[in-house]
Amino acid sequence: MKTKKLLLVGRRKEALDRLVMGLTWEGYTVEGTVNVEEVLTNYVPSQYDLVAFGAGVGQKNKQLLKNFFNLNNPNILLLDCPLPVFSLIMDQIKYAFDNQWTKEEFIEEFSYEINTGVQVTFCLKKECNITIRFYQFNHLNGDEHITNILTGFLKEGEHHYSLPSEGWVENGRNVLGVQAGSQLALFPIEKVIEN
Repeated sequence: MKTKKLLLVGRRKEALDRLVMGLTWEGYTVEGTVNVEEVLTNYVPSQYDLVAFGAGVGQKNKQLLKNFFNLNNPNILLLDCPLPVFSLIMDQIKYAFDNQWTKEEFIEEFSYEINTGVQVTFCLKKECNITIRFYQFNHLNGDEHITNILTGFLKEGEHHYSLPSEGWVENGRNVLGVQAGSQLALFPIEKVIEN
């Protein structure tokens, strides 16, 4: 089987270098660039199976690059990676390749509310195996924290869960990853700072 070739586009060189090294170790052929503006001239879309965009790329640049890659390689997979957390990006890549031809969605609705903790509510279209992880990344020191919330089989319908309230990352991003059946959905969780 052909080795999958990946291109990572981001703004943080340290995080990008770490991801390139880790993904190469996992068996992928990986290139990474922080020169977002040069991607259109320096990279050939037909050479890649997947392109992953970091959060720092910016929506306008990201859309321009996605259009460029889609136009020149309709089979390419394009991922938005909200955090430079290795295990999260590995999950995203694995799910993208495993479910490239299956676009079934299991999660119908998602919402959250912040009171004394974070209460998450979601609705499943049908029963499936599910894994919920809370990913936290601190932009100041590069620390990452992953909390497993749930792994199991859930029936269709509405479900409610609580996220840990301690150790919230103030100087970074907090993302809930929900793997439901063949779908991996990412939901940014913004904390409301109380006065």
